[in-house]
Amino acid sequence: MPEVREHIVEFDIYCPNCKFKDKEDWKDPCHTCLSMPTMEHSRKPAYFEQRELTKKEKAELKKKKKG
Repeated sequence: MPEVREHIVEFDIYCPNCKFKDKEDWKDPCHTCLSMPTMEHSRKPAYFEQRELTKKEKAELKKKKKG
C-alpha cells in the first residue's frame, strides 16, 4: 500500500497570488481553504486560482527574466 504524504499548505506563498486574495478570510472559498492546513500530494490550497497579474507585475517579471 503506497504511503500517503500530507503536506503543510503554503498559504504565505499562494494566497497573495490567488484571485480571491481580497476576500475576507471567513468567507468562502478562503474559509474552506484555511480550514484545510494540510493536503495530500500538494502544498497548494484547495481552491487556489492564479490571479491576473497587473501591468506593473508583468513588466517586473519580464525584467527579471532578462536578467
